[in-house]
Amino acid sequence: MKKTLAILLVLSMLLGLAACTSSQTTTTPEPATTEPAETAETTPTPETTEPAAPVRENEERYGGDVIIATSLIATSVDPHFCGTGNANLNWIKNLYEGPIVTGGDGNVYPLMCDFEYAEDGLSLKFTMREYYFSNGEKVEIEDVVASIERAGNRPSFQTKFWNYVEDVKVEGDSVTYYFNAVCPILLTNFGDIEGPVWVMPKEVCEKYPEECTDFHELIGTGPYILEKWEPETEIIEVRNENYAQNDAGGPGPADAKHAYPDRLIWSVNTNSASITAGMIAGDYTVGSVTTEMQPYADQIGLHKWLRNNQWTHYIYFNLNEENKDSIVQNADFRKAIRAAIDCDEVMFAISNGDPDTHIMDPCPVAESCTMYHNDILKDNAYDIADMDLAKQYLEASGYNGEEVTYLVREGSSYYRAAMVIVPKLEELGINVNLWVVDAGSIGALREDPASEYDISFWETQSALDHPMNSNSAMGMNKGNGWTTPERIAITDVLFCTPWGSEENVKAFEDLEWLVVEDCPYICFGKKASATYTVADFELDYSGISQYFWNSYFVK
Repeated sequence: MKKTLAILLVLSMLLGLAACTSSQTTTTPEPATTEPAETAETTPTPETTEPAAPVRENEERYGGDVIIATSLIATSVDPHFCGTGNANLNWIKNLYEGPIVTGGDGNVYPLMCDFEYAEDGLSLKFTMREYYFSNGEKVEIEDVVASIERAGNRPSFQTKFWNYVEDVKVEGDSVTYYFNAVCPILLTNFGDIEGPVWVMPKEVCEKYPEECTDFHELIGTGPYILEKWEPETEIIEVRNENYAQNDAGGPGPADAKHAYPDRLIWSVNTNSASITAGMIAGDYTVGSVTTEMQPYADQIGLHKWLRNNQWTHYIYFNLNEENKDSIVQNADFRKAIRAAIDCDEVMFAISNGDPDTHIMDPCPVAESCTMYHNDILKDNAYDIADMDLAKQYLEASGYNGEEVTYLVREGSSYYRAAMVIVPKLEELGINVNLWVVDAGSIGALREDPASEYDISFWETQSALDHPMNSNSAMGMNKGNGWTTPERIAITDVLFCTPWGSEENVKAFEDLEWLVVEDCPYICFGKKASATYTVADFELDYSGISQYFWNSYFVK
């Protein structure tokens, strides 16, 4: 009923608000002045000249409130206890920074610390630069050390960093971590703008060994400061006027942070139709627009931005021992499916018929990461759409009409993709049982090797920096049972050699060639996410994670 009312509200706005305009910038009235009272005797004072206000780079871009419509409700105000969900990370990353930063190209740059990462990957040294907290106090190496220790409250950081630490030595303004083995994704995790290695004062870290719920107690170094935290209604951040606009020397998050907007406001609205209505009415600066209303949004001048956030879609096969009797264990059968599917058609369905939003690239690493991205899959085993070849593979597999269960979640891209894939498989001659489950069940069923499915659909982000950060279907994290000796040998090298080393990059290329040969999964491509803004707002960011500190209103 609420959704229906919201849609009716949108329709009424089409009639009454099409001519309305709104301004996202705020103005400050001139201060009132009072003439001084006359006195019997006055003493002349020398003329004084007010010092000129410092001129900021791109001064004309400063100002205004950015109101971001979100359906996500934040769960924690504490950066080291906030988990990994977008509900918290979207706003927290503006308040805190780490010792180093991963740029929009996947490379790591110094931020508040210079760093030395040993060629053998067994030590990492941070040396303090001149850097300041939002309260004006200087950041010391002890603050960095305490924050890295507290970040261990994030279980994934414990696994990816602290489990490798053998010794820690603090000397002067430096700290060196010594490791018992190589963790190739250690460096890029430190530099992730979505944490968890966010630096706070040592005193705060020691005062709150457990989660802090009072945001006034938490101090960061970022371009914004938290002013209001009411997670079910709105979260407000104001510009950190003490921020030094430090430029780490790289693109995206490693570029200078200007903090052009006066305030960033996350306005919570859990109804998508209501968010659309708010965008059309000018109540929001940034938000989403439902598919059916996008033509009207374009007509009234809202700006549609395609965010290349590397959202990737694929199916993978249940190759676990528990499913050993299934025909999907046969590589020729899997290749038959790969040859039959038209990936462009699948991506067209996933993106709701918008060809501008999908990117035909199956590599599990973002193309901006030139160190690791390659075209091995794209050039050798992608978007084949050859039914004759598919039938040859199917015949070679010895398939004899067995039922193949395809697990999907109801609604969204999972089901839309299936509506394209299943007819192709049936045309090929495969007996498909489409198993449709609700959103609450899909995760547990997909990750349980004993679940009675043969094929499952999944979507995630490709890695910006290193393939081992990718939550892909390569068998690294989703447990699809792809544990051939060749795969284990290659991933052992990926896990045990330094990030960016020739050996590590070569291992990833070898893994891609193995995917060509074994076909443990089929990637369809990547989809850019559509974000709408008011016409006079310039959305400026690069990388897979959206941020707003360098976005601005065009005056």
